[in-house]
Amino acid sequence: MKKPSTTRILGVNISITNMEDVIQCILSQFDSLKGQYICFSNVHTTVMSRKNPDYCRVQNNAFMALPDGSPVALVARMRGYEQAEQVAGPDFMPVLWKATENTEYKHYFYGGSPETIQKLQEVLARKYPDMKVVGMESPPYRTLTPEEDKEVVNRINASGADFVWVGLGAPKQERWMYEHRNRVHALMFGVGAGFDFHAGTVKRAPKWMREHYLEWFYRLMQDPKRLWKRYVVTNIQFVGLSIADAFAWKKQQDKDKQTILIYSYDYMMSSCSSKKLKEWIDAQKEQFEITIICSVPVIDGRVPREFRQHKYFYENYDGINILQVRVPDYRESFSLSRRWNKVVFFLNAIFATTRVEKQDFIYTSLSERNLNSILGIIGKRLKSSKLVVKDITPEQKEKRDRMHLILNKCNSYACRKANQVLVGEETDSNESFFVC
Repeated sequence: MKKPSTTRILGVNISITNMEDVIQCILSQFDSLKGQYICFSNVHTTVMSRKNPDYCRVQNNAFMALPDGSPVALVARMRGYEQAEQVAGPDFMPVLWKATENTEYKHYFYGGSPETIQKLQEVLARKYPDMKVVGMESPPYRTLTPEEDKEVVNRINASGADFVWVGLGAPKQERWMYEHRNRVHALMFGVGAGFDFHAGTVKRAPKWMREHYLEWFYRLMQDPKRLWKRYVVTNIQFVGLSIADAFAWKKQQDKDKQTILIYSYDYMMSSCSSKKLKEWIDAQKEQFEITIICSVPVIDGRVPREFRQHKYFYENYDGINILQVRVPDYRESFSLSRRWNKVVFFLNAIFATTRVEKQDFIYTSLSERNLNSILGIIGKRLKSSKLVVKDITPEQKEKRDRMHLILNKCNSYACRKANQVLVGEETDSNESFFVC
C-alpha cells in the first residue's frame, strides 16, 4: 500500500499531504484499505498522544493521521515540508461524498446524537441525492456490552458499507476504530464534530478565522465552560511541547521490538549500496524498530531547495523512521568540497544521534571514503548500544594514499570495538545481522 510520507509531531506520525492527494490515495487502492482507519489529528489529540503512549499507538496504527488542525500543518511546514496542508475532517467529508456520488461506494454513519443523525440524514438527502447511504446510527452514551458491540459490527458489515464515518469525539472514536480494525470490513474515518457541523446543530468558524488559526477561539466562545481547558490549556501545552520537540526527536516505540540505528549517508539517493540496504530493511522492519540517519538528497552535487531551510528533516516512511541531516553542495571535480560535504554529514549526524532515544544496536557500513567508523563508535557510546559494522573488502584496504590510510586505520579500530563484524557477502544473509 502506498501512503504519504510523515513527520513526527509530539510522537504522532502526521501525513505530509493535501486534500486532492488524500482522495486519490484512498480511491486508487481502496480494496487494500478495508478494515483500516484514518485519524484526523489536531492540537488536542497530539498533546493527548504525547501524554498517553497507548493513545499515541492508536494514532500511529492508523493508515494515515491527517493534520486536522491548522497549527499541526503549520508545524510541519516550519520543519521544511512546504507541501504540507491542513486536511480537516469537516472539509474532507464533503469532498469524498462528492467524489463517490453516482458510484457503487456505500457510506455508513456511526455516532452523534439522535437529533444530529436525523438532521444529517436530511442534509445528505438534499445535497448529495446520488450518494449511497446504507446506515445511520446513534449509539447510546455508555459502554456497549460485548453482545451489543458484536451486533453493531454485524449491522455495519451486513450493510455492505465501504466507508464508515465515526463521530464519537476524541479520544473515544480513535480507540473505537482501533479496536474494530479488520472487524469492520470498511475504511473508517474519525471525524468528531463533523457530524454536527454538516447537520447544522453546531456552527463552524468562518473561513477567515480558520485560515488565521482562530477556529479554536470560535469553538471556545460557543461552549466556554466545557471547552476552556481543552483549548486554552492544551494550546499552551502544544506550543511548549512543539518547541521541546524540535530539540529532542522521540518516537513511540513498539516495546516488543528491538531497536536499530543505522548510519547511511546515501540512503535517500539511488546508489547501489542504498538499494541493497533498503532490501534488507524491508525484510527486517517487522522484527525491528529501525531508525536511519542519512543525508538529505544530493543531486549532481546540489541539495534541492526544499531541503535548505532546516538542519534536520524527520520522516516516517512505510514504517521506517528516517532522520535526514542537511549537507552542503559540492563540486564533483573538487575533492576538497566533496570531503567537506562528508565532514558536515559526520558532524550533523552526531548531533542527530543525541536526538534519538536509546538503541539496542548501531549499524554502519565501513568505507575508505567517509567517517562511518568513527560515527559508529560515537553512536555506540552515546546510546549505550551494541555496534555492528560491515567491513570493507581487501581490495579497498590496499589503497595507499594518505587519506585512505588514515580512514583504514579508523576502520580497523572500529572493527576491534564492534560487537559483531560482517564481511563481504555475509550481509546478504538476514539471519547474520544483530545476533551479538
